[in-house]
Amino acid sequence: MPAGKQVADETSVQAAINRVKDKFGKLDVVVTAGSSFPNNQVSERWLNPFSLQPAIKRIQRSSLTTFFFPQPALEYPTERMRKLFRINVEGSFFFAREAAKLAIETNTRGLSIVLISSMSANVVNVPQPQTPYNASPGYMQTSLTKTILDKPENHALRNKWISLTPAGRLGDPEDLKGAAVFLASEASAFCTGSEIKVDGGYTIT
Repeated sequence: MPAGKQVADETSVQAAINRVKDKFGKLDVVVTAGSSFPNNQVSERWLNPFSLQPAIKRIQRSSLTTFFFPQPALEYPTERMRKLFRINVEGSFFFAREAAKLAIETNTRGLSIVLISSMSANVVNVPQPQTPYNASPGYMQTSLTKTILDKPENHALRNKWISLTPAGRLGDPEDLKGAAVFLASEASAFCTGSEIKVDGGYTIT
């Protein structure tokens, strides 16, 4: 049952959990996958050439001149940072907390909470210069990345991402279903605090 778009709003999350309670009486599984992609512009200019020089050289050697360009941390707007945290951190926390409350209230044992994150927490994405973790959804063909990669001028970036992925393609949101179902089922009853990478092998190359 989808919970709506206001994942960063505490009262909206509480209302969503209450709708589940009213309709089903209890809650067995929660899957969060909120995301924000404010750096969705593609740029050929260097906002901070000193700190990014090594990455620039690597990109120039690969003849790739257009790519996702994150804003330097020293210039990152406070409100944009807060928005990222509200969606990616607070939103997941609100759902996990409210789900746990309902599970205790209804005496539901074995509640599964699946938090969809990003491979960016484990590896530095290339060829675009960026820190080891940002708001990137990874190399998945979500609606966020498709709006960028489908543009003819960004086909080189798309091809580069594919070439760096052993599976030979970009991921599809459908690829996450198997891992989510496993974590939500009895098959993972002894798994807790586990991380499953669904990245086509990117992080092991």
